[in-house]
Amino acid sequence: MKGSTKDIKGRLEKLYTLYNYRKWVHPDPLEFLYQYPDIKDREVVGLIASSLAYGRVTRRNGGQSGL
Repeated sequence: MKGSTKDIKGRLEKLYTLYNYRKWVHPDPLEFLYQYPDIKDREVVGLIASSLAYGRVTRRNGGQSGL
């Protein structure tokens, strides 16, 4: 087995720190979450967006803007 759990966790944490910014979300359907200030609303919209996530990104974003 290459690399320990600790090594993998460290690498994943670095990636999370590097990319955990709103500017990296587009064109993912998760960008629609930021329209809702309440965290509970974001949970519901995230569930719906992930359920509808299929096909091309350009098509998904056009279809979910009315959520």
